[in-house]
Amino acid sequence: MPNATLSDETNARLQALATPLVDTHDSVIARLLDHWERTQNHAPKLFKPGEPTKTLSDGKMLFDPANLPNLGFTTPKKMVLDGIVLPKSDTNWNAFLIQTIRRVHEGGASAEDILAKLQIANAQLGMKNDNGYKFLPDVGLSLQGQDSNAAFRQTYELAAAFGVSGSVFFIWQDKEKAAYPNMAGIIEF
Repeated sequence: MPNATLSDETNARLQALATPLVDTHDSVIARLLDHWERTQNHAPKLFKPGEPTKTLSDGKMLFDPANLPNLGFTTPKKMVLDGIVLPKSDTNWNAFLIQTIRRVHEGGASAEDILAKLQIANAQLGMKNDNGYKFLPDVGLSLQGQDSNAAFRQTYELAAAFGVSGSVFFIWQDKEKAAYPNMAGIIEF
């Protein structure tokens, strides 16, 4: 059971709210918390799967990277890793994963360390160029292309495991099957 040190002033305030010979510090604090929870509207908002956490004044939707809608039919417009904007040629979901792998490797992770964290993406040590694999000679790893959802999920898991920050600004295409047709989204981690 955790212990807390209270100032004399806080202890006196708690005693003033306590019923003598009945209440403990814990019961008084619990009663205060119950009152606060009943009277405040500060409870964390629960989001439905894929629901934005916030919609900005310009209409862009901010998403929790661990609770994304379907990223199918999206077009990334800007991708940033550790404060560096990726070039336009690397502004797609698979390139984002590849650049994250490279960033993690540059940070000191071996190809074996990275491979151990690739739970979604198919990868193997060494060169493999068939079946959609791309060899990353600077890392010593081959990676198979992913759909947008798998590529981002793997990017996020790697980034979280190795302390890489990032953000993506993207739009959904004007497609019926898109999660939010013609809308813009932002993911930050």
